[in-house]
Amino acid sequence: MKKHQLTAVVLSVIFTGLGLFYIGTPMLIITGALLMALQGAVLYFLLLTLGFLGFLALPAALALHIAGIVITIIYFTYRSPKKPWLEQKRQRQLSSPGAIAARTVIGLLLLAGSVYVGYTEGTAPFTKSAAEKQVVREAAEQYLEQKYGEPFKVTKMDYIWAVGSYNLTAIPEGAPELEFTLDSTDGSPPVPSGETYLNRVWGAQLRDKAEPVIDCIRTALSFRPG
Repeated sequence: MKKHQLTAVVLSVIFTGLGLFYIGTPMLIITGALLMALQGAVLYFLLLTLGFLGFLALPAALALHIAGIVITIIYFTYRSPKKPWLEQKRQRQLSSPGAIAARTVIGLLLLAGSVYVGYTEGTAPFTKSAAEKQVVREAAEQYLEQKYGEPFKVTKMDYIWAVGSYNLTAIPEGAPELEFTLDSTDGSPPVPSGETYLNRVWGAQLRDKAEPVIDCIRTALSFRPG
């Protein structure tokens, strides 16, 4: 199957290294895979630095993308015509169903692997696993129970990756309407702090005491002669 330069270049423009996979020679497949991996590493570095080093990472990522286009153009422009019979043999080998199937499988595996590694490794600094969250949840509930002498339940927790800490929402099991917040470090063991439980309790007590007075004032005002 004859390879077309325009198709290869367009594929390289759409996605880094894709045109090299289209050409399908072993060396160019390896080159395309390396370009993808390097560009993924550069973008991962950009993600880790929260974009602050974009002036370095973005040009590097763009350079790798352009390199894939340039290599594609060079392949079609400067490939040697000195041994046409060898070129024809190589084209027949590369266009065989087995070779096409092998390249397709390799490309799909590389793509799936890069997506999986990029997602898991790229999101790791910004998320926490269920097991890690469970440790923080249990530490917070134990801390609250020991401090206030009653059972508590953590109903919500958010990991704030920028500062490496957790923000939790909890309720006392005996009074779920008194929802409050607290913080926790990401250490081992985690250290809860900054709970607002007493503020909620005092606010509820103040409201309970103030409501009868407010009702009396309202009643008195409603019966005041016009």
